[in-house]
Amino acid sequence: MPLPHIQFKATNTKLDQRLTMLVEQKFVSLEKYIGDETAVKCAVEFEKETAKQSGRVFRVEANLTLRGKLYRAEASEESFEQAIDEV
Repeated sequence: MPLPHIQFKATNTKLDQRLTMLVEQKFVSLEKYIGDETAVKCAVEFEKETAKQSGRVFRVEANLTLRGKLYRAEASEESFEQAIDEV
């Protein structure tokens, strides 16, 4: 089964189609773990932390619900691309 629709959210930033496409490309590798499961939810949030001015201010959080279990990954890096790679 292909990866389900990913629900994207942006906090303190605008949703960038280039970044959402990058997430989708990276998450394709998860398909092998999903198998034939149909009750799968996936949500990704992009956030620019406004309390900081420089450094690791770009945070990406991913939540995948599969077979009743929640898998979560989060990373803060110097760019959204780096945070996506880390997640």
